Amino acid sequence: MKRWVLLGLAVLFLTLNARAEERFLFQVYLNSPQDRAKAVSSGLVPYALMHSSLIAEGTKEEAASSGLKVNLLVRSPVKGAFYLVIPPFGKTLAEVRGQVAQHCQLLAEDADAFFVRADPKDAESLLPAQFHIIRVWMSPIDLGPSLPIVPPRIATYNPVIQWIIDRITVGEISGMLRDLTGERPVIVRGRQDTIRTRDVLAAKNSSAIWYFYEQASSYAGLDSVAFHPYSWEGGVDSNVIVTKIGRIWPRQQYIIGGHIDCVSEQSPSLAPGADDNGTGAIAALLAAKVTSRIPFKSTIKYIAFNCEEQGVVGSARYASEARVRGDSILGMFNGDMIGTNYTGDDSVLAYHAGRLGSMILADRFYQVDTTYHLGLNVLRSDATTGSDQNRFWQNGYEAVAILANDFSHYCHTSNDRITALDTVYWTKVVKCMVATLCDLTEPDTFFIGVEEPSTPQLTNPTRPLSVSPNPFIAFAFVQGHSSERFSIYDIAGRQVGTYKGDRVGQGLSPGVYFLKSEGKDTKPLRIVKLR
Repeated sequence: MKRWVLLGLAVLFLTLNARAEERFLFQVYLNSPQDRAKAVSSGLVPYALMHSSLIAEGTKEEAASSGLKVNLLVRSPVKGAFYLVIPPFGKTLAEVRGQVAQHCQLLAEDADAFFVRADPKDAESLLPAQFHIIRVWMSPIDLGPSLPIVPPRIATYNPVIQWIIDRITVGEISGMLRDLTGERPVIVRGRQDTIRTRDVLAAKNSSAIWYFYEQASSYAGLDSVAFHPYSWEGGVDSNVIVTKIGRIWPRQQYIIGGHIDCVSEQSPSLAPGADDNGTGAIAALLAAKVTSRIPFKSTIKYIAFNCEEQGVVGSARYASEARVRGDSILGMFNGDMIGTNYTGDDSVLAYHAGRLGSMILADRFYQVDTTYHLGLNVLRSDATTGSDQNRFWQNGYEAVAILANDFSHYCHTSNDRITALDTVYWTKVVKCMVATLCDLTEPDTFFIGVEEPSTPQLTNPTRPLSVSPNPFIAFAFVQGHSSERFSIYDIAGRQVGTYKGDRVGQGLSPGVYFLKSEGKDTKPLRIVKLR
């Protein structure tokens, strides 16, 4: 009997303790900036900051110890996709509450937004009615430099993203910038050209636009490359819009961009514009190249904006037209002057202007840097800065401006050349921008092992495969296996070819593959085919 009593007491203790440790999602009401610190110091984990409240996770005891008014929303762990839904311009929450409730589970609301749980397709159905939706990733956010919280390394590591950013090299990125800044001649529109200026008043600006267009057009796997012409008081100019359509949520877009035009004291005849803003334009172009063959769940747009130096004209036209169309732009990353690192501390600024959705994007940029160990010192700022992301903010879209913390000594001069840049630092910034873009749009594939489970009963030891050259262009030779058959798999684990003999890889598109002999005593070998 005594044993049963003790067992019952133990079960009761464990039950009560488990209930005490149950976690919930709360809306925490904030009346002052000090209330944010109270919420954090109590142990609550902040996920989203609204106008005068905080969405946070924790136990009931932690919520009570904060001393703040709270509203319990749902039990954790939270499941599903969460969004902030902002009404169309001129509409109040009361006017659209019923409309939102038809598509989403309303969890909380504040002065200017609903916090909802919804299937992405249901949330997307609000877009034609001019609602703006912001994905909340349910990961800890930074509430300000004075508060005792730093976003942890929580962005989920993805080997596909790692493979993508590993393809970004200092040599290639520097070569592309030399093309764009007139350091070496290029072939544009079928003839040799040297782009010594990209001032909008110079003919060479058109050469730069065509360079971006033709380079992007050469990358297989993209869905469209198009000019986006517009008229303004200075004449007729054009952006370049490159699109890769998402396979799951095609209407949800993320943008990476940078302005391609530049000026100097010798404009329009000479304006190399290496840092301002060849670095940002090449970041967008290289992003298109390294992601072109990977499928993503959401749509990506890679944009070269023109006429930024003339009053942010190109991005203003694009963002305003997107607003009229009802485009769902969930986030825009604008690279502008990201190549100088005079202090050597690898610091980079992420401007979010204090906007809720943009803060979430800036935090993600921080988290991705730490997840992939890129080594940047990411500083987030609620200040605004005059560049293309401003026009997206003005049209109700969330955006982040990425700038080097060390302002260029040669901005708007003819000495703004690649020789003044820290190309290793610049490469890190581009990798972080691309990794964040991929993290948000989510690769719709994964690396899968094609190796068979280990079989200790094999009598023959495993024989290594030897392929040369690797990487290869036309085909590769397999050493010592000329009489065998080989299967080749892509990075998603799909079999894409079978070869017999010592030549493999013919007919494949550029990419990463796994080579496996049909004999059971060899392990798969990764092979890479180049363009």
